[in-house]
Amino acid sequence: MASEHDRRLAEYARQVDDLQGQLKGLEEEVIVLRKRLQDAPKRVRTLEGRILETKGQLQQAVAQNERLSATLRGAREHIAALREEVEKLTQPPSAYGTLLGRNDDGTVDVYSSGRKMRVELHPELRDAEITRGQLADVCVVTTDSAEGAYVGQALSLVGKRGRVVMTAIPHPTDTTVEMSLFDLTLYEKQLRGCLFGSSNPRTDIFRMLELYRAGRLKLDELITREYTLDQVNEGYEDLHNGRNLRGLIRF
Repeated sequence: MASEHDRRLAEYARQVDDLQGQLKGLEEEVIVLRKRLQDAPKRVRTLEGRILETKGQLQQAVAQNERLSATLRGAREHIAALREEVEKLTQPPSAYGTLLGRNDDGTVDVYSSGRKMRVELHPELRDAEITRGQLADVCVVTTDSAEGAYVGQALSLVGKRGRVVMTAIPHPTDTTVEMSLFDLTLYEKQLRGCLFGSSNPRTDIFRMLELYRAGRLKLDELITREYTLDQVNEGYEDLHNGRNLRGLIRF
């Protein structure tokens, strides 16, 4: 009986030791958990700070991306405009041109395909063969804005009894012209103004519409660019930069 009693006491003692060990382990876990709970607010604040910093970096990246996209769109439009200008400049000149003047280096300035160009003469081409010793019969000045210096230049392009027609509108305060009165009288040249082809709007507009409908008046071929009503400022900018000569606004 005594040995059985001692055995049970030893068993109980062993179980108590195991329970005490488990209790000690639980107490240590409780200490660790309490420490983690104490550190949790600090970690939360740190994470919140990192989140705010990341949001700021994301907003900066989005803004930079928008700026880059806008720059890319502007560059694409600019490249398209430059490509169009290059295509115009690289087009071969037409078979006809107006001689504007001769230069000291042997080249001549001509007006062809809607632009002024400086070209070299063929070695076998003499100056007299360019116009066969004659000047133009009529010179029509259709620049964007008329200036006094244009009159003398135009008169120098027409021959005897030649006529210069001014269709460009000058500035209202521009009251002087540069021209040779001696050349005007001696060669019996004429200078006259012209507004809308000296037409009568009451009758000529309807006649031109009939010609257009019949395909005899080519108006669509005169349009260089088309714009919407919202693009009117862009049209004026293109006109100022020389990218548009006859724009059409559709609305």
